[in-house]
Amino acid sequence: MGRDHLRAAFAAALIVGGVACGSGGDSTSHASAITQVTGNGQIATVGTTLQPLEVLVSGSSQQPVANATVTWAVTQGSATPSATSTVTDANGHAQITVTLGSTAGAVLVTATVSGTSLSTTFSETANVASNADCTGSTALLPAAGTVNLSVQTTGLCLSGGTAGADYAVIAFNTSTNAAIGSSASLTVTGQGTTALSTPNAIPSGLVPVQLAGGLQTVNLMRYAAHARLDGRLRMKEARELTPKIAAARTWLRQRSTGALHDAIPSNPQIGDLLRLNGNSVDACSNASIRIGRVAAISNNAIVVADTANPPGGFTDADYQSFAVTFDTLVFPLDTTNFGAPTDIDNNHRELIFFTRAVNELTTPNSGEIIGGFFFARDLFPQTSTDPSIQACATSNVGEMFYMQVPDPNGVVNGNKYTVSDVEQFTVATLAHEFQHLINASRRLYITKAPDFEEDLILNEGLSHIAEELVFYKESGFSPMQNLDVTTLRQSQKILDAFNTYQLNNQFRYMSYLESPNTSSPYADDDSLKDRGAVWGFLRWAADHKGGTQSATWHALVNSQSIGLANLQGVFGNDILQQFRDYATSLFADDLPGVTEPRALQPSWNMRTITPALAAPGAPPYPLAVLPLASGSPVHVSVRGGGSAYVRFTVSSGTAASITWTSPAGGGINIALVRSR
Repeated sequence: MGRDHLRAAFAAALIVGGVACGSGGDSTSHASAITQVTGNGQIATVGTTLQPLEVLVSGSSQQPVANATVTWAVTQGSATPSATSTVTDANGHAQITVTLGSTAGAVLVTATVSGTSLSTTFSETANVASNADCTGSTALLPAAGTVNLSVQTTGLCLSGGTAGADYAVIAFNTSTNAAIGSSASLTVTGQGTTALSTPNAIPSGLVPVQLAGGLQTVNLMRYAAHARLDGRLRMKEARELTPKIAAARTWLRQRSTGALHDAIPSNPQIGDLLRLNGNSVDACSNASIRIGRVAAISNNAIVVADTANPPGGFTDADYQSFAVTFDTLVFPLDTTNFGAPTDIDNNHRELIFFTRAVNELTTPNSGEIIGGFFFARDLFPQTSTDPSIQACATSNVGEMFYMQVPDPNGVVNGNKYTVSDVEQFTVATLAHEFQHLINASRRLYITKAPDFEEDLILNEGLSHIAEELVFYKESGFSPMQNLDVTTLRQSQKILDAFNTYQLNNQFRYMSYLESPNTSSPYADDDSLKDRGAVWGFLRWAADHKGGTQSATWHALVNSQSIGLANLQGVFGNDILQQFRDYATSLFADDLPGVTEPRALQPSWNMRTITPALAAPGAPPYPLAVLPLASGSPVHVSVRGGGSAYVRFTVSSGTAASITWTSPAGGGINIALVRSR
């Protein structure tokens, strides 16, 4: 499916997932929680109908509860709900709209599960005017830590109170077109504001003396070549292999005839020599044959070493160790979360090819790191006796991926990598590439999705989640624990796990924070900053979805759709609002006083971790902000899925007018956070 068709399908379809509890009648007896889905923290002009207020009613095991009656009541302020009661749908959701009355001020709307004490309260604000004309009676003074996720006016009048107040206006571009060059312009003007040039103070007292070998730093650009390779391979797969999908599925059904040739034997033995194509440029032509020796075999892995690898590399004991680690760590972790791969070569294992062919992809004398790659061409038939089946002549016909090898003398392209250098990222790369293999093989042969190739950025995001999952397993932690730098420094074991498996995610995320207006978690490209954006969003979205997170990852891999439509099907119809709320969390998370759940990141306290990783002279928290001085407008372009952060102070005893403009239909959503 082309991207234009995908966007059209995304815009037209409302794909809803979930499991209902109860099939008829009132199900309030099953309910144990009611949570807000969307609609909290809106600011709009008096008389405006707000965006829908939506709740989720769930049971004790976090399953959605259907047919539960939810009552709605305005408990403070002037407003009219569209209904006083609604019934949850099959996914446990219920919603209403609310029209603000003629009186400015706070509006509270409480949703209660009928017959229980379960309730949640939405906090909205009725603004007296949309032009931000400041008078003493119109200035708003939200409490410190207040997050308004949707400001539906063209400006605000904000008070500094008795001690002064710091604010951030956060602009998010809701356009589903995230192509480079497709941006919306925004101008923000302040009168009575004082510019703030930092993303906010880092909490003090949270950085103790670090243990030996503490948090490491990374030259992120060394990994840019790996990102470029992944992007090129995914695009080549989509272009050259998509026409062969139907034939490949026919081929697999006919395998029992025994008429087809395998490049990988079904019963390999230690010492066997295999002829494997290591070409990463062409999918089905120009084979680059490498001779690989079977160096280790385990329950789930066949480890093959290129006989032409540079000297001074891994030993057979090292290869056996990788095989064991794959069996005990990577294989169970990835298959539990993403699903089991296919077994088209009938050997019940994945082939891991350690080959200088990966090293050869680096630029000479650059120090680039390409940890490895997966190429979906190896899932396609190599030959066929049926002329109607489109074969891929240079396929290796098996589940496999390719790994970098040590090269301490720089034999290949002058780039030197010691054994310890390569060891450090090998296991994380195995987890990363194995997700790609699982994703492609299941879509191709098991779920038989129309598109066997997931959108590039989401595919990479899931592989970065795989790396993070290894960190959790090895450190003993789990998601939703708001890990901070103090916790990471509790022991050398935890530090080593972070440095080995999570550090690159952290630096990609920091790269995203440095340019959020030109980055996007649903980008059409595959830059390191966009990878940081999508990893961060997937982590935020899974934390807020509820239920078992492994089921969330499994659903994304085993979907019939791709990209935004896939995300919508798994996370809900309000996916763009979720992207908006995630963008707000980049600024609001772990600020004092912030309680709005959707503005928080439950798994990581980035404000305490990034200072420990910042280069000398760099901002301790690298989120790019735009200072707003009185009478000096801020102009910024924001990519689809991107966000911009405008900061300012309003002095004590004064009020400030803040207005914003963007082209009609620009899709800019404004959020407001008072940070002090």
